[in-house]
Amino acid sequence: MTPIPAPAYLQHVGTAVPRHAVHEALLAYARSRLRTGPERELLDRVARRSGIAQRYAVQPPGRTEAGEIDAAGFYRPGAFPTTAVRMALFERQALPLALHAVQALAPPDELAALLARVTHLVVGTSSGFMAPGLDVQLVDAL
Repeated sequence: MTPIPAPAYLQHVGTAVPRHAVHEALLAYARSRLRTGPERELLDRVARRSGIAQRYAVQPPGRTEAGEIDAAGFYRPGAFPTTAVRMALFERQALPLALHAVQALAPPDELAALLARVTHLVVGTSSGFMAPGLDVQLVDAL
C-alpha cells in the first residue's frame, strides 16, 4: 500500500503587479483600431465577460501623437517590439517585481526568519520567460 503523503499547506502568498494601471487605456486603444460599431461592441462584450477588472504594465499608459499605446513609446502600431525585445524588458523588470512580492510577505524584521522556513517556491507569470528562470534568480537574490 502506498503511504498517503502529508497534506500541503500554503502559509504565505506574496503578490505584486507593475505600478501602472493600463486596463482602460488598453481597451481604448483596441477600440480605436476597430473599424465598425459592431466590432467595437463585440470587443466591449468580450472585455466585460473576461472578468478582468484591471491590467497592469511596467510601461506607463498614454497615447502619443505617433499613436503609441504607452507613453514610453515601447509599443508602436506597425512596429511592435519583437519577442526578444519584449523578453529583454521582462528580464529587467521581473526580478525587482518578484522581490517586491517577497517583501510583502512579512515586516522587514520578520522576513529573514520567514524565508529561513521556506520549503517550496512557486512563481507564476504570463508576461515572459528567461533562463535561468525567475524562480532561480529569486532564490539567488534572497
